[in-house]
Formats: sequence, structure tokens, C-alpha cells
Amino acid sequence: MANNAPSRGPLDGVLKALKDEELRSQLLAYIKDHKKLNDECDFLKSQVALYRWQLKTKDLDERLSSLVASNERYFENVSDRIRPSSLVDRFKALESNEWLLAKDVMDKRFGENDQGTFYFLCNTFTVAFQFAREQLLQLCHYQHSILHGVHPEDPVYAKEIFSEMSPESEEKQLPLALRDILYKQWRSDAGTCNMQQLEKKTTSVLSKAYERRFKQIEGDRAFKQFLSACCRLAWQMNIMRPPMHISVEGGLYDERKHRVWYSCRKSTNAKIRFYVWPTLYDCAGGNLLQPGLVFLNEGQEREQPHVRQWN
Repeated sequence: MANNAPSRGPLDGVLKALKDEELRSQLLAYIKDHKKLNDECDFLKSQVALYRWQLKTKDLDERLSSLVASNERYFENVSDRIRPSSLVDRFKALESNEWLLAKDVMDKRFGENDQGTFYFLCNTFTVAFQFAREQLLQLCHYQHSILHGVHPEDPVYAKEIFSEMSPESEEKQLPLALRDILYKQWRSDAGTCNMQQLEKKTTSVLSKAYERRFKQIEGDRAFKQFLSACCRLAWQMNIMRPPMHISVEGGLYDERKHRVWYSCRKSTNAKIRFYVWPTLYDCAGGNLLQPGLVFLNEGQEREQPHVRQWN
């Protein structure tokens, strides 16, 4: 029996000293039970360690997912035709092509480098950008209403929702999976979808803000192409996650954020008189993608004219 029994360490001597077989048997049973309990304790400890490791891994996965989600502007799906890098190129091309053609037409009608022409063309894009953001919110609101069984055109409900609506809050009302599906579909259709509603809203504002100028230019082919290109690009920028951002903020000239119109003299203390073309960022408060084109005051004694801003 001694040969088959497992090693008992310090208790071996006690077993040998015991003459009573009954006591020996009881002690052997206690030793076996103790070993069994130790084995069970070791198993439970391993399970606890595994559970803690799983919790730590899950927490790490969640933090990494959150980090990626909050910084997804740094990641591009290169299979998408509409993506931030391609939109930056389109933003530059819009200024170099459609904007320039529209400006040439307006120069012939209102004089070369007329200040009103700069205002008009820059605001065409910024107004379109603002309405594109509002249209996106309305679509999110519409989907949110349907999910909650409320008629999306209920005027009382709509008034309550839109009074408290923001880009972040309205989008977060939708389930994440549904949001991903919607934005994927919008990006897929972004190059061919109908922009008539957005163009109509933009021209409505321009016709009131620049009534005389707009009447003389609204039928021109170059301007129509510029307007259409502005609306489509504005929509495409807003359906990026996070949405891209443009700025026409005034203040002092900053060579990192601004390019200067060729006829202006650069100066570190110069004030921005007005924007010729907006500054582009990957998102609000994000990284600079394309410096804006600005017209500077010739001297500090000149008053900077008011420019209506659409951010």
C-alpha cells in the first residue's frame, strides 16, 4: 500500500509511527481529501485568472474600437471612390476649374476682381455646405422617426426635434448598424444622386443676398456648372465620418491656414478682408487639409467689411 500511495511529504513519518491501522486509514483519507481540495482550488484559481484576462482583453478591444471610431478620419477605405483624399483633390479642382470659369464670366459683367464677385462665389459653396449638413440631419431625423413609430412630417414633433437637433445628437439616435448602412449607401450614390433640392435652397439664399448680381448670372452655363459642383461636393463632404469642415473665419492672416490673393501684399499682422475660397479641415477642430485663399487689407486703417459666414 505504501508503494501505491502518493508522496505525503512531512506526514510520511507520522504514518510510519502510527501502529493503529484505523488511524492510519483515516489519515490517508484526510490526505486524499486535502489533495483533492487543493486540485479544485488550483482549478478555480486558473478559471479566475482566465476570466480576468478575458475582461482585460475585452476592455482593450472596446478601448481600441472606441479609439478607432473617434479617430476614423485617419483611416480610409481605399476601395471607396468617395473618400476624404479624393474630396480634397476635388475641392482643389473646383477652385481651379469651375470657380475660375464662373469668375471669368462675372469679371466680364461686373469688372475684373470685383469684391462682390469674390463674396458671391465663396458664399455659393459655403451656403451649399450649410444646407447639405441640414439635409443630412433631416434624413437622419426621418429614419429616427420611422423607428419610433412617429410620422416624420408631424409639425409638432418636427418642431420639438429640430429645435434641439445637432449633427452629433441626431446621428447618435440611430442604431450603429443602421447608421453604417445609411452612410455606406449615401457614399455609394454620392456621385450620381439628385442635387436639385440642394441647388434650389442654395439659389434661394443667393438670389436674396445678391439680388441684382444673381439675376444677371443665374442663366449662365458656367455658373450653373459651378453651383452644381459646389452642391455635390458639399454633400459628399458631409457624409464622411466624421463630416469634413470648411471655415471662413476672419481675423489675422496665418500663413499655415491661408493663401493670399496674388495682388495682396503678405504681412504677418495683416487682417483678412474677405475669403476668396474657404479653408478645408478633415473635421471640425481637426487637421488642416487645404489652406483658404484670402484677400488682405492693404492697411490697418481700412475697415474690414462684414462677411456673412456659413460654417
